[in-house]
Amino acid sequence: MCTDGQDLTSRPYAALLQQRGCRVLSADLFVDSVIEASLPDTGRLLEEALFVIPSPRAAAALSQQPWFSAVRSSLRAITPGEETSRCIQDLGIKPLWSANGGFRRATLPDELQTMPKVYLGNRALGPTDLSVELEPTRDLFLPIYHRSLRALTSWTPATAREITQAPALSVLALSPSQRQGFESALGKLGSKRPGQLRLIGLTERRRTQFSAKFWTEMAFAEPSNRLSLLELLKSLAF
Repeated sequence: MCTDGQDLTSRPYAALLQQRGCRVLSADLFVDSVIEASLPDTGRLLEEALFVIPSPRAAAALSQQPWFSAVRSSLRAITPGEETSRCIQDLGIKPLWSANGGFRRATLPDELQTMPKVYLGNRALGPTDLSVELEPTRDLFLPIYHRSLRALTSWTPATAREITQAPALSVLALSPSQRQGFESALGKLGSKRPGQLRLIGLTERRRTQFSAKFWTEMAFAEPSNRLSLLELLKSLAF
């Protein structure tokens, strides 16, 4: 099994697979660059806005903003789950609300629905790629980091050797961008790829037209949430 080594949210799945006796490898698929963003001068923004922190990466980028220490005590934040909540709690922020298994599978409480939102995210994402729908006349997307595919090799020579010598490999992609990253990395191996390649995904949702033809099997969590993915990993044969 191969996972994105930079994604902290993959750890529960890796632990489960290790308990099942799987050899879990990791790949560094992306390069993350922090963007020093300026908070807009909109009067009572900090007092009124709900800050959407969609991932541990966004939490890390938030901590590196020049204005973070000044707003930390007053920041009202929501997160998609436990991992991101732990990250912002380590920064001294108590989440106002956290979704159970991702924003897309949860509904904001009524008292939070009408609050203006500031989405702290990846500059590479478009409006339809965000995990929380924003109202253009009220809400704001504030990019605080940029994630791009790594141009060089995504794994160490030892990991590449294990992959090319394996008869079969399962790949865990928790997002369309991770799937794109793995397809790019595996595509570079050419004929040295394992003969049996299984893609296991959290979602079939696509913002990218995937062109790889080498997958011999695909399995997706249904419904698309982390509990379902854990159950899927328990049921699959390895």
